[in-house]
Amino acid sequence: MNLLSFISKPGIDMTIVEKLNAISFPASGNRPAKGEMLKRAHKLLDELEEKGDLEKAVRTMLLMTGADTFMPPQYQKFQKVIFEGAIFFISQLSKERIADKMVSQLSLPQDAPTGKRMCNLVTNLPTLQKLCQIICRSPGLDPEFKKSLVELEDNSGSLTYEDLQASIKQELKSTHHDLKITLTKRILAEASVCAVVPGELHQKEAKVPKPVVMKMVKPEIKLNMAWELKLWGHLGNYLDNNKEKWGLGDFKFKGIIDQVSWLLQNEIDLSLEQTNLDKIGAHFSDDDTVIIPERLDASTPNMTAMSRIDGNKIIDVDHLTHKQQRRIARKVARQCILRPIIDLAEESIFHGDPHAGNMAYLLDNRSAKIIFYDWAMVGTLSRLERFSIFFMITGLLMKNETAVFYAADIMSGGQITKDKTLKKNVAAIIQEVIANRQERLKGVLSAVEGLIEALMYQGLVFSPDLLVFEKSLVTLKGVLADIDPQFSRDEYVVYMAVLQLVDDFAHLRIQKTIIKELWKLYRHSLSALFDVQRTIFKLGFR
Repeated sequence: MNLLSFISKPGIDMTIVEKLNAISFPASGNRPAKGEMLKRAHKLLDELEEKGDLEKAVRTMLLMTGADTFMPPQYQKFQKVIFEGAIFFISQLSKERIADKMVSQLSLPQDAPTGKRMCNLVTNLPTLQKLCQIICRSPGLDPEFKKSLVELEDNSGSLTYEDLQASIKQELKSTHHDLKITLTKRILAEASVCAVVPGELHQKEAKVPKPVVMKMVKPEIKLNMAWELKLWGHLGNYLDNNKEKWGLGDFKFKGIIDQVSWLLQNEIDLSLEQTNLDKIGAHFSDDDTVIIPERLDASTPNMTAMSRIDGNKIIDVDHLTHKQQRRIARKVARQCILRPIIDLAEESIFHGDPHAGNMAYLLDNRSAKIIFYDWAMVGTLSRLERFSIFFMITGLLMKNETAVFYAADIMSGGQITKDKTLKKNVAAIIQEVIANRQERLKGVLSAVEGLIEALMYQGLVFSPDLLVFEKSLVTLKGVLADIDPQFSRDEYVVYMAVLQLVDDFAHLRIQKTIIKELWKLYRHSLSALFDVQRTIFKLGFR
């Protein structure tokens, strides 16, 4: 890091900057080896801990990476809480891991951009890396910063084939299946939690080997994930105790973090992903526009073996015509947003982590096929949750405050109508949102996202799956914009959903299930139940 470039930055402790730079100070005219730098870093951390300055050192390091200014404009209100949360989080890591982060930062070129430093900082910190994966597709992000963060989607570069070779071979020996698989000695893709190694399956009846991949949790993640998830619980308490400083109202960080933590836990449970692969394969079996990898018998609790399906990364579309780009954008929106909402099954299924690294496409004559990778995080929405999403969309379109209010209440499991103060506050928020809407259709899904966010500030805690779906909407907004900047996510989803919903109401498919479930939710208040029913029919669904 360049000492002079940080002198004028507010909050920088120049004494600590000098000590950090001393870690990489040349010895005998040459840059010290990594081992020597780690030794110096450990010694410095011991000194800082003794003086009570460890957190100050982490703060200074993060300021030097630019972690205090990296959020795009629409997320500026979260910049402070994310920065302070990151300081708390990294300060609680072991000194060995903090030292490694310091040395990694100091090993970068002095003029390394913020995006590169942020990628380096969150490597092998999967919870923080997930955050960056969401942010990297956000509109309004600095192009150079975005380019650096995009690397986190499928190529963080923190390990080599040799790091996984022995473990993969051991797993293949333990399967007791007569499958001959040869490995290609390289990493095909590396994400926040897992890495994938390609290979070939040799079958007696096949003349040509079948391309396959072996997916394993990265050794560093396996070693540290349990500690990180425990640390997230402490982080929730820290944020709750300090949220008033950041003007975040009654936002319940602890409750939300606890719910999301178990979803992150699923990422290292490869047995669960293998079950998901079988379930998802069956779910999309009647849809020839979707391709899902096939789980192989060589899979073990520690390794997922599956068919290899190559395609173009979902946002690599510069060589396509605009018509082709639009076709791909529609397919992604349909499968990731529309289908989970209009599905009439008891539960609908959706991809819980649809960032650009988890999707690819194939063009077959005039049709586009979407490949979905990484099914560790699968979400489900109940009928009532799906209905509440569309009820809220319809209420926003029709500027019907009652519809939006009950949609929010249904989403929250009836929390709002049971609390008079909360009921009043939510009604005021909805009134303001509807009053500020200038166009009927444009931005309606963003309005849903914003409302859910605003309700969380009031202390409401939603189901983990609903939160994951809302997060996926944010991720997909950026992905769809990268595929086709002119594609209207809202116009497509709402138009298609309205057609489906009107047809479902006309054939009484929704009334038979929704009204019965609304009764279960509102049996404590018949007036609320009748009010919901009147609002549903007032909107024209007779």
